[in-house]
Amino acid sequence: MSKVADIATKLATPIVDQLGYELVDVEYVSEHKDWYINIYIDKTGGITFDDCETVSRALDPIFDEAD
Repeated sequence: MSKVADIATKLATPIVDQLGYELVDVEYVSEHKDWYINIYIDKTGGITFDDCETVSRALDPIFDEAD
């Protein structure tokens, strides 16, 4: 795991847990010269688009601050 993915995991884990999801994986990947952090979550019954949006909105300000 990359250093960025390690930091993202440490930042995301308590938030994801607090929201009631399981953090499955974190990736820091390059796509067409841009870098992205992919956060994979799960919960009983599966994940919906709304779940992804909830986690993304909760993590955005934390990742922005840690930038």
